[in-house]
Amino acid sequence: MGWIRFDTYPSRLDVPHNIAMNSRRRFLFQIAIGISLLVMGYLVGRFHASKENASLAVAVGEAMRGTASSGSAVAESIAGSSAISGGDWAARWARLSAQPHSPAADKASEDALEKLGESDPARALAIAMQERNRGRRADWMHAVLRGWAAVAPDAAAAWIGTLPAIEREGAEGAVMDGAARNPAAAVALAQRLVLNDPVGARSHANQLLRVLGNVGSYEASIDFAARLPEEIRSEMFGTAFQYWAQAQPERALDVAMKLPPGESRKTALDAAVSGWSQGDPAGLAEFALKFSSTEDRTEALQTALREWVQINPKAASEWIDKFDSKPELDAGAAAVALQPDVLAKNPEIAASWAESITGAELRLNTLTNVLREWAGKDAAAAMNYARTSTALQPAEREALLAELARASAP
Repeated sequence: MGWIRFDTYPSRLDVPHNIAMNSRRRFLFQIAIGISLLVMGYLVGRFHASKENASLAVAVGEAMRGTASSGSAVAESIAGSSAISGGDWAARWARLSAQPHSPAADKASEDALEKLGESDPARALAIAMQERNRGRRADWMHAVLRGWAAVAPDAAAAWIGTLPAIEREGAEGAVMDGAARNPAAAVALAQRLVLNDPVGARSHANQLLRVLGNVGSYEASIDFAARLPEEIRSEMFGTAFQYWAQAQPERALDVAMKLPPGESRKTALDAAVSGWSQGDPAGLAEFALKFSSTEDRTEALQTALREWVQINPKAASEWIDKFDSKPELDAGAAAVALQPDVLAKNPEIAASWAESITGAELRLNTLTNVLREWAGKDAAAAMNYARTSTALQPAEREALLAELARASAP
C-alpha cells in the first residue's frame, strides 16, 4: 500500500494565494481574448472597407471605360493635377478632417473633394461615401460629381446609374453643374441622356436648362430646346425663354418677337413676358407700351400689371391711373379692384376701379365680386352702390341686388 503524502494537498494557509493566482490568470486570459477580438474586428472592418472601396473603384473604372473620350479626359486631368495628389492632398484632408464640423469647415471639405474629383474620382467618392451624416454625405458626393463632370461628364453621368433611384436626380443635378463649365459638353451630355432615356427626357432637359441659365448660355439653351422631341419641345422652349427673360428680359423678348408667326413664337413670347414680370413687372409695363402689335401689347401689359399689383398695388394703380381706360389696361384695373387691401379698406375705390374696365364681361364679373366682398362687411352700403352704379345694365343691376339681398338675409 502506498503512502499518501499530505504535502501534496494545499494547506488552509495556501488557499488564498492560489485563488489569487487563478484570478489573475483568468483576467489575463480575458484581456488576451478581448485584444484578439478587437484586432479581428479591425481587420474585418478594413477588409470590408477596402472591399467597398475596391467595388467603388471598379464602378468608376467601368464608367470611364464605357466612355472612352471621357476616360482620356480624366487621364489628362490626372497627369496635370499632381499638386493635389498623393501626400499633399492627404495632408490637406487630414487637416480638414481634424476640424470640428461647421458650415465653413464643411464647405472647405466640399471644395477639396470637388477638386480631387477632377483627378481621382474613385478616391474622392470613397471618402464622401464613408461619411456617416446623410446630409453631409450627399453634399460631399455632389461636390465630387461636380469636379468629375467638369472633366469627364459622360463618365460621371454613367456612374450615377449605380445609385438608388431616390438619389439620382440630385446627383444628376451635380453632374450638370460640373459639366456646365463647358456648355457645349453639357449640351452634348443632355442630348445623349434624352435620347437614351425617353421616360426621363423632361427631367434631363430641365437640368440642362437650369445650369445653362446659371452660366448665362441662353442662346445655347434655346437651340437645345428647339431640337428636343416633339412631346416636350414646346414646354422646354418656353422654359428656356423664361430663364433668359429673368436675366436679360429685353434681349429675350426681342428674340421671341422676331420668331416667325406660329405656336413657337407664342410660346416664346408668353414665356419671356412671364419671366420678365416675375423680376421687374414695372419695367415690363413700360416696355410693353412700345409694342406695335395690339395683341402683344395687351398680353404683356396684362401679365405685368397683375404681377405688379400683387407686389406694390399703390405704385401700380398710380401708373394705370395716368392713362385713359383702354382694353390693354383692363387686367390691371381688375387686379387693383380685387386687391385684398383695397377691398378691405376702400371698397368704394375698388368698385370705381371695376367700373373703369372697358370689357363688359370682365367689368361685370369684377364689380360683382367687389360688391359681394363689400356686402359681407356692410350690406346696406354695397346695395346702395349697386342701385346707383352707371356701369350696370338694368337687368344686371336687378340680378345683382337680388343676390346681395339673399346673401345679407339673416
